[in-house]
Amino acid sequence: MSDMEHKKPFYKKKWFIIVSAILIFLIGWGLGESNAKETLDGEKVNYDELVNKIKKKEKELDDLIDEKDSILKEIDENKDLIEAAKNYKENKQTLDQEISTKTEEVKQLDSQITSKQSELASLTGKIQETGDAPKELPAGTFVVGKDIPAGRYKVLPVGRGSNFVVYDENGSNVVNTIVSSVEGHGVPEFVTYLFDNYIIEARSPFQYVPVK
Repeated sequence: MSDMEHKKPFYKKKWFIIVSAILIFLIGWGLGESNAKETLDGEKVNYDELVNKIKKKEKELDDLIDEKDSILKEIDENKDLIEAAKNYKENKQTLDQEISTKTEEVKQLDSQITSKQSELASLTGKIQETGDAPKELPAGTFVVGKDIPAGRYKVLPVGRGSNFVVYDENGSNVVNTIVSSVEGHGVPEFVTYLFDNYIIEARSPFQYVPVK
């Protein structure tokens, strides 16, 4: 070595420079590690923690997007139903009016039908039933007003039928006939008035249908 190299200050010597560079690198690395923390949600986190938190937030965002897509899909699937409900609400008043009109038309037609049926019955001489429930009595003797209400009845045989006799309150015979389901034996039905205190003598069961 030359005398000049021996006379150099120590801080200019190569070994000092190399050692200083290594120390500076190590100090810088330590500072970098110390400073490689960020503030997130009010807390210090290092790089790995930051990555994990970002991934967690990304997953939460993906879940929200999936939920939104699911709701949009459900709305799309029920679009026709929603539209139908909307149209029903908009047209409900019109529909109610049409139903009311049609109902009134049906009532008028029912009235016309009833009228025509009455006219037809008058023309054909058909006996009209009142619609009240028929009453059935077995064979025996019965008092009108007690066993059966007074009124006009169509008498029908229950089974083969037999003699059908009625007396007024004075004991006078007012009906004496055979009501039978056997062809050629009496009549298949008989219409008569039964007043209070009339006496019915029946040799078999009969059905009494109220008529007008």
